[in-house]
Amino acid sequence: MVAILPTAPAHSARIQDLLDRSFGPNRHAKTSYRFRDGVDEVASLARVALYEGRLIGSIQYWPMLLEGETVLLLGPLAVEPDWANRGIGRALVAASLAAAAAEDWRHVFLVGDFDYYRRFGFLPASNWGVSMPNEQQHRLLARCIGDALPPAAGTLQPTASSSASISAAAALPR
Repeated sequence: MVAILPTAPAHSARIQDLLDRSFGPNRHAKTSYRFRDGVDEVASLARVALYEGRLIGSIQYWPMLLEGETVLLLGPLAVEPDWANRGIGRALVAASLAAAAAEDWRHVFLVGDFDYYRRFGFLPASNWGVSMPNEQQHRLLARCIGDALPPAAGTLQPTASSSASISAAAALPR
C-alpha cells in the first residue's frame, strides 16, 4: 500500500534524485526554480509517497509574493515513471492542498500542464490578471483554497532572498 506522509529530512537525497530523473539536470535554470533559490520551502506542506519504504513521489511548496500577500508556489511534483497513472500525483496534490487549507493559505500557483491540474481546481492565472516574469504565461495556473476570493491582479514576485536569482534567470536562454 502507498503511504502519503509529511516529508522528513531523511527523504531529502532521494527527493533530489527523483527530481533529477524526472526533470533533468537543467531544471535549476527554470524561472520557477529561481524563485526558490535561497528560500526555505513550506516544509509543513511537503509530502512524499512511499511504497514499502521506497520513495516513489514527492511534492513541495514555496512562498512567493503577490501584491503584498504571501502565496504558495506548488512544485515540483514528481512521481517515479513506473508509478505513473496510478493516482500517486493525485494523492500527493490532494493531501498537500488539504494541509494548505488547514494552515489557512489562500492561494496557490504553479507552472504546469492545465489538462492535468484542472482536476484539482486550477485555472489559468491570467483569468485573474496574474503573471510571472520570464515564464510561459499559458502554463501559469492558480487556485483559491477554501473559500478564499480570487487573488489580486499583479505579477508574482520571489521572496526577497531569491530576487537576485530571478535577475540571473532572466539572462538564461530558454
